Amino acid sequence: MKPRVWEWGRGVWEPCAGVIPEGAGFRFGMQIFATMRQGRGGVWAWERHLAVVEAAWEALAEEGVRLETKRMHENLPLSGDQLWRLQLLWDGDGLEAKAPAPRVLLLAGTLPEPVKSGWHAVLVDEPLPPWHAGAKFGAAYAWRTAILRSARRTGADEALLRFADGRLSSWCFGNLLMRIEGRWKVAAGADVRAGVFADWLFRRGLVEPAELEIADLESAEALAFCNSVRGVVPVLKLGERTFPVVPEYADWQSDFSKEVNGAA
Repeated sequence: MKPRVWEWGRGVWEPCAGVIPEGAGFRFGMQIFATMRQGRGGVWAWERHLAVVEAAWEALAEEGVRLETKRMHENLPLSGDQLWRLQLLWDGDGLEAKAPAPRVLLLAGTLPEPVKSGWHAVLVDEPLPPWHAGAKFGAAYAWRTAILRSARRTGADEALLRFADGRLSSWCFGNLLMRIEGRWKVAAGADVRAGVFADWLFRRGLVEPAELEIADLESAEALAFCNSVRGVVPVLKLGERTFPVVPEYADWQSDFSKEVNGAA
């Protein structure tokens, strides 16, 4: 299925033919975005994703520029299981102090293939740049994309990002889950925001937020990737170290699937 784009205007989602989803401006321009999964139960956690986008927008918006979101959910162009990307897009490089009113776009795409067993990953040598912390726009997205492409050229599936002081951040496009002494932790802190899926695990009492460091990898019993599109993906190998597949993965993924498909 080719990507399709709608634009929010006059209280409805209207087909938008003037945007090229594959273009650099759409993918790497100044933006705030949330990527979601749709199943038989609709778009999973739409309101929570929208809240993340709204909070990021409020931090960037010019005074008096408002984002009207109240009726966005009423006429979503839903059609089968697929991936959705809600995106605020405007001209600029993402470094302006305040942002003008954006275009509000909705991109429909194909869901990724399920992961059969787990992923191999690498720890990135280059630390996150200072301007990157907490950002989901422009240069930050492009930087993560470049890091992931570089990792995949070595045969890895994902890359683990770190700060210069040794703290761990996240995977390129998902939160880091780590089990230490039988307890699951999600990397979180002042510079690391837990995503909607990680927050879902936290609300169920399954993980706890923690500032994780490179040194914690030595005592880690299991590692995982998680986001709102894939759910949980076991990380079987990081560099030369291997990790087991643990029972929690199947339980979490099963519960996630039930919610996506309206059975929970």
